[in-house]
Amino acid sequence: MPYQRIQLNNQQLSVWLEEDNGIVFSNQTKSLLKLSPLSIALLFAFDEGLTFELAIKQVQDVSGLPSDQISAAAKQIKLLFTEQSDQQQKTYADGKYPELKPHNKQKNPQTGFVVQVTNSLFCITSDCDFLHNELTKLLQPIILSSQEVSSNDTSSDTSSKNKGANSPNLANPEIDFVLHIMVFDEGYALISNGLTVEEGLTQLQLVPILIDRLQILAYQQSDYCFGFHGAALVNNQPTQERNEHNPKLATTILLPGVSGAGKSTLASELSTKGYALYSDEIIAFDDNFKLLPLALPMAIKQGSWAHIAMLYPQLTEQTEWHRVDGRILKYIWPQQIAKITKAEQVQTDTKTLMLCPRFDAMANGSSEPLSVMATLELITHGGYQLGIELTADKAEQLIRFCEHIHTEKLVYANSEQSHSLIDKIINSHE
Repeated sequence: MPYQRIQLNNQQLSVWLEEDNGIVFSNQTKSLLKLSPLSIALLFAFDEGLTFELAIKQVQDVSGLPSDQISAAAKQIKLLFTEQSDQQQKTYADGKYPELKPHNKQKNPQTGFVVQVTNSLFCITSDCDFLHNELTKLLQPIILSSQEVSSNDTSSDTSSKNKGANSPNLANPEIDFVLHIMVFDEGYALISNGLTVEEGLTQLQLVPILIDRLQILAYQQSDYCFGFHGAALVNNQPTQERNEHNPKLATTILLPGVSGAGKSTLASELSTKGYALYSDEIIAFDDNFKLLPLALPMAIKQGSWAHIAMLYPQLTEQTEWHRVDGRILKYIWPQQIAKITKAEQVQTDTKTLMLCPRFDAMANGSSEPLSVMATLELITHGGYQLGIELTADKAEQLIRFCEHIHTEKLVYANSEQSHSLIDKIINSHE
């Protein structure tokens, strides 16, 4: 049964109900809250204008629950009806990187090299020869020639309706972001469009910081609706040829979740089986919930090197880099990477599966479907990429999207189990 949107007296709140489950969106805090049956009853009581005491008494008369249990839930729900001060209000737009507040095109410094991620052009320059050489090798698949830079230059109008539209060649093409690595006695700094955005870094910390910034800036500069922490892949070549007698769809696999859940390892494996990687860290959707490709290398953490090296032997030769939190990683390019821009993207019909992987050395291999509520919790727990305002209408879009896709939790002890489970799930949804 799909979630039904219920009209409330309080115009700052929007609520969706599905049997005993509920979701409420607060226009003041710009956030979603899961509702239990008890919370739903209290929400409607407060919406009718009852006082705190009367709301508790009404719910207690109906439910028979102890007053202290009801009171604890009532305090949380009552906050939804409390006027928030300007200081308390938050905005998702605060999550935009400073280069985008506002964003101004930069003249191409004609030094370093230029890469393209989605529809954003980045010129990368460095005072450090070692880092310049390492980045040139690492980002080679997305480095543009001078001719390509000119032909990909976008107009000075940065409004969303013009993003991604190619303009004629210009004698002095503009760049979206100029990233410069500076070396100081106290460490390395990263300058982005003239702003010092990171400083006090070691040489080995610089590359992960820069790769992350390429990804976030390209994402926030794109026309997007939602973005969540995770990997995304698409297989545009089903196992059998698609025709009117065999209408098999391409398969989109979404792997959301917090860092360390095993999604990068699973994404690496799927990339060797006909799946094109759209992104390794951010699942980004446009307004029609079509995936936005963020063409960057996969970050493989130290614990997965031995396994991934069996699929990608070149991993053993890659440089080790350090995240600020101490984790060590290497980068590799998947066998297939979705480098198309939004303007070039062919919108094909796909079936979308969201998988929650969990490694368990003692597992026999199992899967179980997850509810819409569990799907919402899964993707939001992993982290919502900020930079765009969340509204009731966007919350509705997200709920409908989660209703449309199929989500499964996978528990496996090895690659064979995970691939067998995935094939079984795909075949059951042909």
